[in-house]
Amino acid sequence: HKTAALRLAGVRAVYRALEDLLPGSSPFNGIPERLEKKLKGNSKKRLTALDKSELRAVLSWAAAKHTPEAMTGHALVFFLATSGLRANEAASLTWRNIELIDGTYYAIGIGKGNKPFEQELYPDAVGAARAAFKATVGRKPQDDDALFLTTLRTPMPYHTLWKRIKDLGAAAREEG
Repeated sequence: HKTAALRLAGVRAVYRALEDLLPGSSPFNGIPERLEKKLKGNSKKRLTALDKSELRAVLSWAAAKHTPEAMTGHALVFFLATSGLRANEAASLTWRNIELIDGTYYAIGIGKGNKPFEQELYPDAVGAARAAFKATVGRKPQDDDALFLTTLRTPMPYHTLWKRIKDLGAAAREEG
């Protein structure tokens, strides 16, 4: 929906520019208010990315905690920030999808649009994910295990992944 709204915004801008030359030529003139709201897209506040110092602060705060939840939160933030993977891609990974090839870790899976991906991973982020898994389950991960688990030891869906990160940020902010 957001992509369609952005594309239509570009088309509308072209017609606005043409309106001076050809008044009344825009197909966007006179559209119903309900459709107008849809075309404007989501009016929610835009979220901003963490800057480097904020990212370091959250990672340092979570690394200082030694609970399975904090370790998983640290691993999630570290993994996503250094890999560039989408939350859904990271949430769908199992340890079988993490390969060590010539000393470099790669995540191999299926991403958005059912397209295969192969993404290089930062070794310390893989180590953090492994340590969080071991703290949660009490053993080393096996190939069929999900990379990230909930507190109930089930694969973490991407919406839970984002909630966990949001909660981690809120806790870090609250404690300073």
